[in-house]
Amino acid sequence: SKPCALLKSGQVQCADEFGTRLRSLPSAGPVHPILLNNQSCHWNQKSMSCSVDIDFSALESILTVAVDRSLNDVCAIGTRSGSTTREVMCRQEMSLEQAPQSTLGARSLSVGRGNACAISPNGINCWGTEFKGEARPASFLDPIKVELTETYACALDVFGLVCWGDLTTHNLQVPSILGGPGAVTDFALGKNRACALLSTGVVQCWGASTVLDEEPPAMIGVTAIYGSRQHAFCAIDALGLHCWGGDTMFPR
Repeated sequence: SKPCALLKSGQVQCADEFGTRLRSLPSAGPVHPILLNNQSCHWNQKSMSCSVDIDFSALESILTVAVDRSLNDVCAIGTRSGSTTREVMCRQEMSLEQAPQSTLGARSLSVGRGNACAISPNGINCWGTEFKGEARPASFLDPIKVELTETYACALDVFGLVCWGDLTTHNLQVPSILGGPGAVTDFALGKNRACALLSTGVVQCWGASTVLDEEPPAMIGVTAIYGSRQHAFCAIDALGLHCWGGDTMFPR
């Protein structure tokens, strides 16, 4: 209901649901789409345009954008005019408060409902409302990745993979075989399920099991893994992209 077009100029223009208004981005590098429910955002390194009211015009350069499932909580890492220091800026009209000073220099970011975490030179810095359930670890050493959902979160550092929040409801506690240093090289989170890429190149999943859940297909030399925050996961190996779980119409 909200068509978008990539123009020869490099701009993207999107009509709203009534087809009466166009949104455009300046030509500045690749365009990244974010499509969630009936909401959408498109951004590149110079600007961001969304179907909800989001103003990141104070950022001269945008490095990455993170959103929650409802597109209510939206944050970006970028730099202001005349500055080379990366900072986290969040949408004003939402429950998530502005990022703390400790996130200056952030290189990655994840947002859940009312929560956000960023990896910066100070380690993993989180703000917002704490998850119910297991407490977040007090510190991380050389963090590699952090990812949040609406109810729980996980992070990977030199000590291994650790998760916190509501883990018991859907059996999301990290299996003991995955908790040691070097055992996991990447991970992805679904709404009630998680998957990890082991150092052996094998993908292992755990958590809730429903009719939508499948075990990962046989893959060779997996290099990256992604989750949809629902029941679908994808991974890249030497033969291409492989997906499992979720709606049966999801590309395999």
